[in-house]
Amino acid sequence: MDDAHEAHEGAHEEWLDDPLTLAVAAARSGLRSDVARLVQALQSGELLVPLADDIADAPEGERVETEEPLTIQPHMVLDPDGGAFCVFFTHVAFVEPIASELNWSTAGGELKLCTLMAQHALHMALSVIDEVEVRGLVFNPGTEVELMLLRDELASLAQGQPLPLVGYVEDITSTDEAATLLAEPSDPPPSDFLEALCKAKENLPGVEDCKVQRTFNPERDREAHLTISVTFKGEAADREEVAKALADAVEGKVPPPGYIDIVFAPADT
Repeated sequence: MDDAHEAHEGAHEEWLDDPLTLAVAAARSGLRSDVARLVQALQSGELLVPLADDIADAPEGERVETEEPLTIQPHMVLDPDGGAFCVFFTHVAFVEPIASELNWSTAGGELKLCTLMAQHALHMALSVIDEVEVRGLVFNPGTEVELMLLRDELASLAQGQPLPLVGYVEDITSTDEAATLLAEPSDPPPSDFLEALCKAKENLPGVEDCKVQRTFNPERDREAHLTISVTFKGEAADREEVAKALADAVEGKVPPPGYIDIVFAPADT
């Protein structure tokens, strides 16, 4: 085992007992109940902020209580489109790899970190996220426990209100039907959506039917949306291939809120 791998393994072991890091890892499921665990951990947790500049009149290595507004200049990361994201770390083990990769420093010298109560840090981030230049917040960027939040998601967590992180929810199946509610009837799906879905089904010989409903599952949904329930003929076809074909077919034709679930059910016997 090389030194780099040993260091990575050691860093992994360091945060295995850290409640806030474990809560962030769990919230990557996107499910409301796991996000609720994160909300709870943030009530008393602390976050590390990488500083681009020194904090005026702040003694290093000391805990300072102040009622005055704290002005800091943190490092941020950029998404592929150039949008900035605030950066918070839940454990010091996550700092060095990205700090080294991005050549972070504090006032041109060694990188310094500021420890803030999580609630204060979240509200500080909300004050600078404008959804144009600064688009959101990311915990532990570049790690296996990275979690990215947009402003509305961050605002909900800061208020102690868990909500599903829709962008992280995966592996939707028909096995959770008991928790899924059929939404009240509304306008039928757009005709171009239905036409595209029908054409895609004709090109998938293993698919028996594609039933479209409006559904809502409080664990993984923020609002009612279209769900395509796929029934196979006999032996199931490649689910990943089918899901991609259907999603590609209706892309750009999905009505608000702009996304769909695709679930799979066995053929009737």
